[in-house]
Amino acid sequence: MTSGKNESELASGNGKLGTDKLPYLLRQNYKFRQFGLPILGIIIGLTIADFAALELWVLLVFHTGVWPILALQMAKRAKNPIRFEHGNMLFEAIICGLWIPFMACAALPSALIVLTNQTNLISVRGVKFGILGLGVLILAAAVPAYVTEVQVVLDPGLAANVLAGITGLFYMGTASNVAYHVRLKVVSTRKRLAESEASYAGLATKLARYLSPQVYDSIFAGKTDVQLKTYRKKLTVFFSDIKGFTELTDSMESEALTSLLNSYLDEMSSIALKHGGTIDKFIGDAIMVFFGDPESRGDKEDALACVEMAIEMREQIKSLRLRWRNSGVTKPLHIRVGINSGHCTVGNFGSESRMDYTIIGGQVNMA
Repeated sequence: MTSGKNESELASGNGKLGTDKLPYLLRQNYKFRQFGLPILGIIIGLTIADFAALELWVLLVFHTGVWPILALQMAKRAKNPIRFEHGNMLFEAIICGLWIPFMACAALPSALIVLTNQTNLISVRGVKFGILGLGVLILAAAVPAYVTEVQVVLDPGLAANVLAGITGLFYMGTASNVAYHVRLKVVSTRKRLAESEASYAGLATKLARYLSPQVYDSIFAGKTDVQLKTYRKKLTVFFSDIKGFTELTDSMESEALTSLLNSYLDEMSSIALKHGGTIDKFIGDAIMVFFGDPESRGDKEDALACVEMAIEMREQIKSLRLRWRNSGVTKPLHIRVGINSGHCTVGNFGSESRMDYTIIGGQVNMA
């Protein structure tokens, strides 16, 4: 198939055989049928050569020549190629079962047919599917054997037995080799997944710093949909800023001011998270926090937690003033706080490409 063909074209059956774009199961089963069934056909042909009627030769040509192409084309055109291929495998078990009485139950060729069919079924869907396929195969073998009263000839001859034995050994070796490479692929895939998981975990940790922990946890736990959606809810809203900060910016170098501001915001953020507040945003020296979403302990408890947070922040600013004084900030800094409870609109605002989880409303303005 040309590189320009896409997956939908393959699913609909357009294109050539043997393309890497097909599902893995279809590719592997087609290869098995394309190369394995002709060899099986030779063994069956040698076994039935002395007594086969025309109908058996027609079935042999269908099974070993037509069936590989027909099975692939039907699976490609199915709505669910993989499920359809599972049905193809059970149909193939019926054909394999029919060969046993048709070959007069020749021991080694019959054992080879059962072995290859069972190995393929179990490797694809496990033991239960293998047992189902074995039941289908036995039923397909028993019905014509009972109806036609087949004469059993256990030994089909030296050539058929030797070829069946060599093919059986070759098949088991090939199956073992495939299993070995699959194991290597699984180990390699697990290693890549572990590396990707570690990379994504590191990236998620970095991105989490741009969100309030409650919002981050809610999104990654699947409780919150990342879409433009808002709702009304009673919240307690908190605002604070540093009194005289604007004048302070004119008297300090930007590096020292940045260090002061970051130390202040870090301390206040820790207190806010300690009391369960959702940090909405930082606006220069101002902090906006609200209680009641995405987690709430109840309207009264949320309001009390907000007041307790504000009191602790005012106490903590005293320790910060001592630290700042030692850094050369002689003017004592104080914070101003506004708190209000009421119904607000909370959720994701913005556009599909860039959202902001925040709150709006008259009660926010009042705070």
